[in-house]
Amino acid sequence: MLSIASNRGALSKRVRRFLERERARDKSLASLIACTNAYDNIYLYGGVLRDIALYGIARFRSDIDMVYVGGIPSTELVTVLGLPFHRNRFGGFRIQTERWSVDLWQAEKTWAFLEGLREYKSIESLLDTTITNWESILYCVDGGRLICKENYFDDLRRRYLDVVFDKNPNTLGMYIRLVRAYASKDASILSHKAAQVLSKGLRTHSFEEMSTYEMAHYSSVYISRGTYNYLKGHDDILHVRKPFINLGNKQEPLPFDVI
Repeated sequence: MLSIASNRGALSKRVRRFLERERARDKSLASLIACTNAYDNIYLYGGVLRDIALYGIARFRSDIDMVYVGGIPSTELVTVLGLPFHRNRFGGFRIQTERWSVDLWQAEKTWAFLEGLREYKSIESLLDTTITNWESILYCVDGGRLICKENYFDDLRRRYLDVVFDKNPNTLGMYIRLVRAYASKDASILSHKAAQVLSKGLRTHSFEEMSTYEMAHYSSVYISRGTYNYLKGHDDILHVRKPFINLGNKQEPLPFDVI
């Protein structure tokens, strides 16, 4: 199995290879990046970088999140691209390229900034708006600059999961992300805050609610009743007292074919 990217240089190389490969395979993705970058820098954001860091590019199967700085005339963007899309409730786009579903939005209009829960000062401000520390990362397509906290790669290596920002317009989706981080990405150490948020989610929502949501919103299903019961019955999650919780290694092999 490919090892986890150990530093900025190693991950930057993987991301460059990914973009070079996908631009050649997917002309509409190449056009989208070129068109958006003509207005200002465009950044890969969050999960796409997390998964490439964890598993490399060969097994990447997820959606792609991109953000840009400044205003792009939306009508011009859509006209130039001619790609299937729809607008979301925050003013961003869900765009379908030949191979990928891409979520694209203006960095300054990220939900946390619009709600006044975080202050936008620069593109680095997005690092403080993600649910977990694993998504708290950006890659500038033009120039290849990787932006993350100093401890980012150490956290990935240790499978240490922290909650960066626990406010979200979709609380069930937030809880699902934490459960899936354990079930599909082998998060094995939870911070005190991550355990608190996860504990609240498990008390609030039944297995049936989580399973139904996961099946409706993800192409792969990882939350089994056994996983749900294990986490909900874990004493350190049920009664969060420790600065961190060691969940140990998963007993069954992880299905890395779908991430």
